[in-house]
Amino acid sequence: MKVRFIIATILSFQYFQLMAQELPVQQQYLLNPNLINPALTSHDGCTSFLLTDRHQWIGIQDAPNTQMLGMQKGFISKSNKIHGLGLNLYFDNNGAFRKGGGDILYSYHFIIDRRKKIKLGLGLSFSVFHNSIDETDFTTVFDPAVSGTVSQEIIPDAGAGIYLYTSKFFAGISGLKLLSLSGTIQETERHFYLNSGMLLAKANSPLKFEPSFMLKMTESLEKQIDINFRTIFYDKFWYTLSYRNNITKFPLQSISLTSVFGVSLGDFTIAYVFDLGLTGIQSYNYGSHEFMIRYKICRSDINDLNCPTYKDLIHRYRKR
Repeated sequence: MKVRFIIATILSFQYFQLMAQELPVQQQYLLNPNLINPALTSHDGCTSFLLTDRHQWIGIQDAPNTQMLGMQKGFISKSNKIHGLGLNLYFDNNGAFRKGGGDILYSYHFIIDRRKKIKLGLGLSFSVFHNSIDETDFTTVFDPAVSGTVSQEIIPDAGAGIYLYTSKFFAGISGLKLLSLSGTIQETERHFYLNSGMLLAKANSPLKFEPSFMLKMTESLEKQIDINFRTIFYDKFWYTLSYRNNITKFPLQSISLTSVFGVSLGDFTIAYVFDLGLTGIQSYNYGSHEFMIRYKICRSDINDLNCPTYKDLIHRYRKR
């Protein structure tokens, strides 16, 4: 009985924390970065389809789980500009709380420095969420705030982002939930993201390294940072270690340690994510697990979209 009470207490605090975080995609940006910045939509000009399935806190009944379907398509103009369109659909199940919805994304990419091969991407997103909470099982608990019914609401929102990048460096800043429309079920606030990283590689070496970070800040000035280190082997196998820390509420207190294992098999990419929580609730579960499969189609005549000179040669050849 004592163990059940402890678990229930921990879950109640975590439940409200998830409600405060609002977004069901906390670690999934490592597999689909346009979840935190719409400017990354089809920045490579390719078409891709992505499916993820995330289960949090395995071993705890009614623990959160999230499923997501993502689609992107890039359109490359003769002037080497890229227009990207994307759609993300996801469903988040967290106990009595359900969240479903999707994002429509648009991005525009162009070269700002041809000599240094620097590109800039601008992105916009529009989202609609359907929130519901089933309080029919709460009727045994007397609380004036509990209606004992199923409550529902639909909340629209919008986001925007900027993404500066080369073949060896990237930096982006974005804002989500910019309309900040709060409903009766869930209050909302604006989220801001800053992420940056670089690619470290030696000529003729099969190994590449990509250190990066992501800083998240909410409208109430709560801050959280992710430090990521990705290792790529022969451009086919990759492993990412991600460390998350909550700066505001618990300075220097670790939240999670995440491992991402991925392999590319032709046009397909398969990845597995293991998220080990570093808080008190970890004693009562077996971590969080996520699986991803992606199918990506790129035009065979533009294998190096990061090289403007190469694309110029292709266009000149076509005009001959």
